[in-house]
Amino acid sequence: MEFVNEMGNEEGNNQRLVAQLAAEGVEATEIAAVLGFKSEKALRRAYGKALDRGLVEANHAVARKLFELATKGKNVTAMMFWLKCRAKWNMNPASDWMDEDVDVVFGTCERIED
Repeated sequence: MEFVNEMGNEEGNNQRLVAQLAAEGVEATEIAAVLGFKSEKALRRAYGKALDRGLVEANHAVARKLFELATKGKNVTAMMFWLKCRAKWNMNPASDWMDEDVDVVFGTCERIED
């Protein structure tokens, strides 16, 4: 409970603290221990919305930054990641369209002659 006292005992402060810890990836069981709850279930009863909100806000912040990097055109890795995850691009196109008679050699396609 000492940590909670440093942050303030007001409900609003605890809501923000729980959301922030969840956003930073702290496990709910660890948050429960820090706040003096006996179980994760008890923490979820009291702060379930804050736990969920923290995760959503963190994902949103990272997605927004990734989108920024990808759309400015200066971060090829971000662009590829976005296309692979969001546009369902496949980084191995050979697996989707090649038949048995085609062989891939150093990224180029060559038809195998019988």
